[in-house]
Amino acid sequence: MEREVGLVEGGKRKVAKDSDTEKKNRNDEFCKFQTIANITKKESQIYMDQIEQTWKLEAIGIRDLMTDYQNEKASEGDV
Repeated sequence: MEREVGLVEGGKRKVAKDSDTEKKNRNDEFCKFQTIANITKKESQIYMDQIEQTWKLEAIGIRDLMTDYQNEKASEGDV
């Protein structure tokens, strides 16, 4: 079964300064675009599983970094 992903909004884009009219850069313009993804539910689940696994690994890495940092700070306090 094919699925459709609809409207996506986001991001700011830079507008170059026009030297002739001395206009300022306008960085507050939002870009809107529509994207359509035709993927099956099974493919979608594979991608979601991969994303979930990546986030789990990222969370483990962050947790390990915090534990190492806390251990380092604790050992500095013992000196």
